[in-house]
Amino acid sequence: MGNNSQANTLSAFSVEAQYEALPPLGKEMIRLLAIAYAPVTQTFLLDCLREIPSALRLPLQPPLETQFKAMLAQLLQADLIKKAKKGRLVCHESLQDIPCREAVKSGRYDQLVDLVNKHEPIRTVGYSDRRNFYSEDQFIREVRIGIYRQDLFEIEFF
Repeated sequence: MGNNSQANTLSAFSVEAQYEALPPLGKEMIRLLAIAYAPVTQTFLLDCLREIPSALRLPLQPPLETQFKAMLAQLLQADLIKKAKKGRLVCHESLQDIPCREAVKSGRYDQLVDLVNKHEPIRTVGYSDRRNFYSEDQFIREVRIGIYRQDLFEIEFF
């Protein structure tokens, strides 16, 4: 048992180190997936990235779509992003919190949450604006957003 725990710790450290070495576009892709929490499509990820300032892309580089495909392949190969059901994408479980904390610290968390909510909204029911979660992952996403925003009222509203 001790060896398995040690291997998991080593694996988590390796994943974190790989994340830290990523270029800005790769980190942003993982931040969006970490905030979305539930599996999302490649289209979702690309649509969000199109709305983020081009500062993430190096000058004189190929178009975003080309960079996106190359970076996605690299992230999948490194196992920093995993494929879920129906080819949807999720962030590596060891990276769920690091990118979120990084976004909060940089002051960009709310901007990224707004993008995630715009492109993957949670349905609301009736006039009460009560959220209608279609999966447990969506519920967890909203609770995590409330925690990172330190908004206990929002969490109690669920």
